[in-house]
Amino acid sequence: MNVLVVGAGEVGSHLARFLTKEAHRVTIVDRDAKSLRRAARVTDVQTVEGHGASYPTLEKAGAAKADLVVAVTHDDELNMVACTVAKRLGARRTVVRVHAAQDLLDNQFIYKDILGIDLIISPEEVTALEILRICRGQNATPVENYAGGRLQMRRLEILDDSPAAGKSFKDLKMVNSVRATGVVRGTEVSIPRGDTVLRSRDYVMLIGLPEGLDKTEKILGGRRDLPKRVLVSGGGPIALLVARDLGALGVKVRIIEPDREAAEQLSRDLEGAEVVHGAGTDMELLNQEGVHRSGYFISLTPNDEVNLLACQLAKSLGAEKTIAMVNRSDYAALVARLGVDHAVSPRKLVARRITNWVRSESQGAITQIHHGAAEVLDLGVSKDWAHAGRKLMDIPFPQESVVGGIIRGDDVIIPGGDTVAETGDHMLVFAKREVLEEIAHLFAEVASPVPEEPTA
Repeated sequence: MNVLVVGAGEVGSHLARFLTKEAHRVTIVDRDAKSLRRAARVTDVQTVEGHGASYPTLEKAGAAKADLVVAVTHDDELNMVACTVAKRLGARRTVVRVHAAQDLLDNQFIYKDILGIDLIISPEEVTALEILRICRGQNATPVENYAGGRLQMRRLEILDDSPAAGKSFKDLKMVNSVRATGVVRGTEVSIPRGDTVLRSRDYVMLIGLPEGLDKTEKILGGRRDLPKRVLVSGGGPIALLVARDLGALGVKVRIIEPDREAAEQLSRDLEGAEVVHGAGTDMELLNQEGVHRSGYFISLTPNDEVNLLACQLAKSLGAEKTIAMVNRSDYAALVARLGVDHAVSPRKLVARRITNWVRSESQGAITQIHHGAAEVLDLGVSKDWAHAGRKLMDIPFPQESVVGGIIRGDDVIIPGGDTVAETGDHMLVFAKREVLEEIAHLFAEVASPVPEEPTA
């Protein structure tokens, strides 16, 4: 596969190393000759010096023949323009890294339609998801957010004492706003039907609205060990997302922000979370804010050293567990030695998310399930599609697939058999690997032209 990576920073270099190990041909584009030389020293790549959104530069780098273009610079606009230009040149698939602009996350499917981008990924969103996964401490874990979090995918393990163990889906009172899209049993993935019986140690893949997913977890025996209180140092976009997610679960969140104006703005943006002006390394302030009563202390400032020090201080003052945001790869070995319980790296999480996605060559793939045994596809309904305007029950979807959700403009729909596929819809289709080609053929079917009335 020919891959073009725009941006020779840590994420771009990490991606290039991974892709070359899997025998892909990689070209990196960057304006900084020093960064290109550094990337070329550690992996076998071609390099092109120039502006990543420049038509001549992308043409020189081979975007027209690229199977994949990934734009991961720190400039959101450059990334989006680079992928739009690359797609116009002929690139098959494109991935854009953007920071957490809420409008973009909420309307990502609209931007994908307009710009032709296949995958939009936010470092802030994937990091907040990882922190939420750590804090939830349960058998149900978040997998992916769609449409700015209005639609979610979660994976829930059926425990030995679960009320769902030994029961079929038709015997369980499932919530209408949730669709069970897959069951992972050992190495196998299956599409659940009404008579599918759940067993202990099965993993159920669920797509639905957040409040419906919370109710479904209770029905299936979800177990939570949520902290009652969480103290966060650093009030940036990740802190905002974490506070909202944990607050929705009933966790009391307090945020310490060193910039007074930012603290005041954050206080206005957040409902239910308390924001305090100060430094997360101020021992007196940490004691005042009750760090010793916190289930988690999370440090999310832009400075790795400050985050590690703050977590050390919080731990020494009685915080039960700590999470530090750490971007420098050479600090990874220090985390355990310093007594920090968890470290999260936005750069590494983005690189991991993209590398997992790269393994799929299916058009429209946005999430891989169980090492590629199944995938979630984002498939648009065009006006020319042969099945536009038909009910889902009348569309010949393969047996090993299910439509888990539909994004229709600003609306999120959990479909039933009577739901009609409308032009402009984005269908989230959960499908096993063996039927991916069949699904591609299904969505490539074009409606027959209506014959013109003969003129008199």
